[in-house]
Formats: sequence, structure tokens, C-alpha cells
Amino acid sequence: MMTKTLPIPPPDPPKPPIAKKPPTPTSITSAKSTKSSQSANKRTQIIPTTSKSNSIDQKRVARTTTPATIPKRNSAAIRERAFGPRASLNGKERQRTASTPSKPTVNMVLNNNSESYNMWLERKLETDRKKRMEERERQKAEEERKKEQQDNAERAFRRWQEENQRRLHEERQRKEREKREAEEKREAEQKERRRNAEKTFETWKKRQEEKLREERIRKREEQRQRAQSAQEEKRRQRSENQKVYQKWVEQSLQRQREIKQMNLEKELALRKQEEEERAFKEALSNEAYQLWLEMKKKEKTFSQSLAYKILDFDNEAKKRWPTPWIPTGNTVPRRFVGTGNRRRTIEKPLNIVQQRAKSVY
Repeated sequence: MMTKTLPIPPPDPPKPPIAKKPPTPTSITSAKSTKSSQSANKRTQIIPTTSKSNSIDQKRVARTTTPATIPKRNSAAIRERAFGPRASLNGKERQRTASTPSKPTVNMVLNNNSESYNMWLERKLETDRKKRMEERERQKAEEERKKEQQDNAERAFRRWQEENQRRLHEERQRKEREKREAEEKREAEQKERRRNAEKTFETWKKRQEEKLREERIRKREEQRQRAQSAQEEKRRQRSENQKVYQKWVEQSLQRQREIKQMNLEKELALRKQEEEERAFKEALSNEAYQLWLEMKKKEKTFSQSLAYKILDFDNEAKKRWPTPWIPTGNTVPRRFVGTGNRRRTIEKPLNIVQQRAKSVY
């Protein structure tokens, strides 16, 4: 008994590579929309209904099928179908899923005959081809739209650049014109200020010259008045000096006369004093001479007396001996006073002789 195997649908042909461009917000949104549309198309594939077969064929097919002949299903799709929340679908989605048949299951595939499966496969391939064509057309339209948008952006940028350059050129010209006008205005103001300054300087110069002229005249007049007053002052001073000189001469003569009189009186008094002093000195000298004679006489009398001889002996005893002193025995007296160590009362001489009086001269 031969086993009947079902053909496995061929995989989708690879899509042509698309040149990558820098991502833009429009391209990102378009890519998201294409992905969502593809997932929706996959979810809403139309699967043709299959005709019923008898239970014997189903049992035979079930016995003759092997795991290799069973088409593989996506585990994510199975989990989504088995465990996905149905309450999350809104009314439109539930209506769409109810109107469109679901994907063929294992039992449906086993129950379909080869003709219905071939028809379903052809429709699926045609649908995929149309989708690829639509996707290519959509991508082409998107590329054309992006290219047109880029061209428009380039044209707008060129227009903006030209407008900006024109505006900058006008702004530069306006600034240069304003600068030139301001420079001309400043030069005109400087010229006007210079003219006004020159006029003011001329006025000030004339005023200063007039003031200097008046000042010179005033100084000349003051100098003339000062010279005149100085001459008058000199004449007055000369007359006063003459009066003072005459008075001084008179006073000087009077003073000289008084000095001469005073000198004469002093000279007379001095002569009188000198004569009195000479007489006093002569009397004093005579008295001193008489006293000296009397003292010499008394001294001569005293030198012949006993007291003078005793004093003379004491003076000779106080003098040092020419030979050292030799004791009389081998014993030394308890108290021994050497020569020159006598008491001051013994050494002090007696002032008996009267001293001579001081001379008047």
C-alpha cells in the first residue's frame, strides 16, 4: 500500500536588495506602516474552504502521514492563537476575523485533497506575487516621492541661499551706505565744528588782544604813577633824612661835649684817687717796714733762747740716721717704733714764729 504525501509549499523568493538611505522621519514612519500592513496581510490571508471526505479516507490519511509530511507551523502563531486574549479585539477586528477564514490546520490539510490544495497554493502564490509587486511599486513610488521631496528641498535651499545671499548683499550695501553717510556726516560735523572753533578762536584772540592792550596801558599808567610817587617819596625821605641828620649832628655834638666833661671829671677824680692811694701805700709800706724790723729783732732774741734750742734738737732727731739701728742685745722690745713712724703730734712742727704780713703790692 503506497503512502500519499502532500507537497510542502515552497518558501517565498528573496526580496531584491534595496539601497540604504539615511533614515528620515518619513522613511521610519513608512517602514513601520509597511511592516504593520505585511503583518495584517499575513493575519488576514484567505484560505479556500475544503470539501468533506469520508471517515475512511481520513483514517487512512491519518495512518499514512508521517511527521515529515506535516507542514511546520510557527510556534509564536500557535501561542498567539491559543493563549492570546480574545477580549482585546475590538468589534471591527472580530468581524474581520470572523469573515475571513483562518489558516489551515493539520486536520484541514489532511482532509483536503490534492486539487483543492493546489488551487489554494496557486492563489497563495498569486497573492504573494501581487503583494511583492505592490510592495515594489509602493517602494518605487516612495523612492520617487523622496527624490521629488529631495529635489524640492534642494530647490528651496537654493532659493533660500540665493535669497539669503541677496539679503546679505543688500544688508552689506546698506551698512556700507550708512557707514559712508555717517562718515560724511561726521566729516561735515568736524568741518562745522572746526569753522565754529576758528570763529570762536578769532573772537577770543581779538578779545585777548584788546585785554592785553588795556592791560599794557594800565600797567604803563601804574608804572608812571609808581615812579612819580617814588620820586615824591624820595624827596620826602631826603628831607626827613636831612632833618634827622641835623638832629643827630646836634645830639652828637651835645653828647661829645657831655663825654668830654665826664672824661674831665673822671680824670680829676682818678688823679685824686691815685694821690690818695700813693699816700696810703707809702704809709702802709712804712708801717710794714717797721713791723718787719721788730719781727727780726724778736726772731734774733728767740734764736738765742732755750726753747729754740729744744726745737732744733727735735728737728735733728726726726731726721734719718746714716747707719741702721743695731739692738743692744739679742732680745727685741715688745713695742718698737722705727724711724719715720713717730706720732703726728711729735712730727708736727711748732708754729711759734710769726708769719710775715702780705704786701700791699
